[in-house]
Amino acid sequence: MPRTNTKAVQEVLGADYDPDSCGKLDRQIRSAGLIVDRVVICAAAKGFTLTTAEKADMEMWVAAWLYHGGWGSKTSESVGRASVSYQRGGADAMKAAALALDPSNCLAAALNGNRVATADWLGKTLSEQTDYDDRN
Repeated sequence: MPRTNTKAVQEVLGADYDPDSCGKLDRQIRSAGLIVDRVVICAAAKGFTLTTAEKADMEMWVAAWLYHGGWGSKTSESVGRASVSYQRGGADAMKAAALALDPSNCLAAALNGNRVATADWLGKTLSEQTDYDDRN
């Protein structure tokens, strides 16, 4: 059952919401709910408990972010030669608002495709290294 509703997501989107292109936002809210469900499970495994209000707000912000598809707000439009410009600020701000509600960082992992940064040492091991004084 959704924790948020179409009206709440529309209010977040403001003038960016276009009912002709997206309908009632049901798909975005359903998808956001699935994401938040995964976040709740992940957070619980890490020892975090999200409140009902945090889950509802997180779902609202994620649904708004999904509506934008990561592109941001439309900032200009041309009719001749069909040109549209976008500003990423809107979508980035919505994603940041959702991420701020999650102390476990599980939402960041979910929205970023569970990518994890890793690093490998490409140099020599300590026993293979040459002391500075012994170099040419």
